Amino acid sequence: MLITKNIKAYKAILSDNHFERIRYFIETEYGIKLPIEKKLMVQGRLQKRLSLLGLDNFENYIDEVFNIENDSIEILQMIDAISTNKTSFFRELKHFEFISNKIIPEYLQSKTDCIFRAWSAACSSGEEAYSLAMILNESFKSPTQDYRIWGSDISLKMLRLAKDAIYTETLAEEIPLNFKKKYLLKSKDKSKNLIRITEELRQKTTFERLNLMNETYQTPYKFDLVMLRNVLIYFDRITQNEVIRKVVDTINPGGYLILGHSESILKNEFPLEVIAPTIFKKTLKSKNYV
Repeated sequence: MLITKNIKAYKAILSDNHFERIRYFIETEYGIKLPIEKKLMVQGRLQKRLSLLGLDNFENYIDEVFNIENDSIEILQMIDAISTNKTSFFRELKHFEFISNKIIPEYLQSKTDCIFRAWSAACSSGEEAYSLAMILNESFKSPTQDYRIWGSDISLKMLRLAKDAIYTETLAEEIPLNFKKKYLLKSKDKSKNLIRITEELRQKTTFERLNLMNETYQTPYKFDLVMLRNVLIYFDRITQNEVIRKVVDTINPGGYLILGHSESILKNEFPLEVIAPTIFKKTLKSKNYV
């Protein structure tokens, strides 16, 4: 059924009714807001899916997406196509400086036999998780002190990129020089201008698919740090609160939650102490709030 190119597909028009069906599903199941202003963006991104599937119009595509017999395979492809995945190494540098200068020393001072566990929620293609791995690897040197990073995202495409840990040299420009020398491997093919994160860091970092909108979900362990950055902006306030409540429940008392610089949460809604703008510490007497 797959074909390499379908000219008609690239001319297919997404009607308001079909957009509304997609919009409602995406917002209900994944919390991502798709106002009518996003219709042309959705149309352009999904036209590529139509072409790959050999379909000429969105009516047939809608049937394909919501066909129960397909076991939601195309739904995952649709999410990959529509999702916005903007990230970079050491994005919002002040957060990483706070982790390095405050969170890690505080943790190491209080524990001698430990594994520091961090969650890169909505990790996209992995740049945030590997940035965190670089600074953690600098501090956790003792045989009795180690770390693990768990990254999650709804996009299977982004997760594959994160697991491969291969990036262009351009994307790596924001990585400090000493980290570049220590944690990046250059491609043997000089014409490709590619780098890969070293195996040392890849072994400490795992990635799995997770929808933050799920009613409940299991994480591999409780966390000492959760980075939930630049994802809440895509949710409405009610959804934001629901997501934060579930995320906070995965954090150990005394652990930290970091949001994106343009994000905020309602005061007194959660067992969190404001440490700095967008940086929160779970209170030691916290109960589960989910």
